[in-house]
Amino acid sequence: ATRENPAGNDYNFNLIPGKVYKVIGKKSDFKKAEQIIDTRNPNLVPKSGVIKSDLLLARPSIQTIELEALTFDTKLKPLDGATVQLYEIRPTGLVLVAKTKKNVGNDYNFLLVPGRKYEVVAERKGFIYDQATIDVSLPNLIPSSGKMKVDLKLDQLVELNALTFDYSINRPLQGTVAELWEMTPLGPKWTARIENPTGNDFNFSVLPRKKYQLIATK
Repeated sequence: ATRENPAGNDYNFNLIPGKVYKVIGKKSDFKKAEQIIDTRNPNLVPKSGVIKSDLLLARPSIQTIELEALTFDTKLKPLDGATVQLYEIRPTGLVLVAKTKKNVGNDYNFLLVPGRKYEVVAERKGFIYDQATIDVSLPNLIPSSGKMKVDLKLDQLVELNALTFDYSINRPLQGTVAELWEMTPLGPKWTARIENPTGNDFNFSVLPRKKYQLIATK
């Protein structure tokens, strides 16, 4: 006979005295447990006629953990062409464990060692990097399946192209300095400075959904 109990851990069976039974407990991602129930000896059968059996299902010993890192843009569309790096977090700092680049595809697979902490970082030219901490330092943090997944979302940078002109004659003005400031609730925050002694063009990479001020001086 087979019994399933999705909401509890008790199972009832009717046994015939004088026979020997084997009880087997199984669950996905656990090692099965077995126990022999011998009813041939009357001394082994309680007067109540109820035999209790405890089955202890152990989690399998996990040697390595499979980590799948997926890269997306902020609209959750798969992002190709990224480079994903896996670092181990140690008291002395970050140590590079693995580095993978894919021109096609957004899935990156790594092996983790239980008892350690990791940092996974995704980068792509023209995008803001994203990172995530993976902690498998304690047994309760290790999934019984031995598999983990992390989504990394990269926000695309915006290219800001600025030109300087002589206001009085409306001609390109060379030899100027352009400074970019991010406007934050706490006030302006300096971001970048470019000097162009031979031209009047300035190129900055800015973050989307932010407010900036551009100042040109000569």
